[in-house]
Amino acid sequence: IAFVHDVLFRMRPEWFSLRVRGLLGTLVPLSIRRAAAVVTVSQTSKADLVSAFGIDPDRVQVISNVPAPAFSPHPDAAARVRDRFGLDRYCLFVGDIHPRKNLTALANAIVRLGDPDLTLAVVGRAGHQGAAILSETRSRWLGPMGDSDLADLYSAAAVTAYPSLYEGFGLPVVEAMACGSPVVASNRGAIPE
Repeated sequence: IAFVHDVLFRMRPEWFSLRVRGLLGTLVPLSIRRAAAVVTVSQTSKADLVSAFGIDPDRVQVISNVPAPAFSPHPDAAARVRDRFGLDRYCLFVGDIHPRKNLTALANAIVRLGDPDLTLAVVGRAGHQGAAILSETRSRWLGPMGDSDLADLYSAAAVTAYPSLYEGFGLPVVEAMACGSPVVASNRGAIPE
């Protein structure tokens, strides 16, 4: 069984480094051809797989992601977030720092709100062009985070924003909702699912 989250490397190659495009462009088609079945995480990703690789739709099964048990409302999260990260009122973004995540647009929207007390807090690792994107956002980058701290950050956030240009699923949206965070997300790719 081949498990494929998405085929964005094929649909939007400019979002990926040459190395990643080459690696995925070789391994994913080979894995799909050899597999008895293919599993993906959304109806959107299934349609993309069928379109990109000409797979028989009957060979592709959708099994959606679910949040880990740690992702639930944490009533005392605000105090822990203040103590650990020095954050009081913030918009949370969770995901790899990558061009398709549209983080620069989010940062610009927050500036346009004109609220000096609202901080953009970013959780994730710097991916393709990540350092350049972070330098443009005037955000507070917290780096990668474990589930317990991340659940606290979701629970205490004024809002979680996920303005991605395209997703095969969008797990941070589901995690944030499981923690009771208000969510503002784009309507692209699988996010509406």
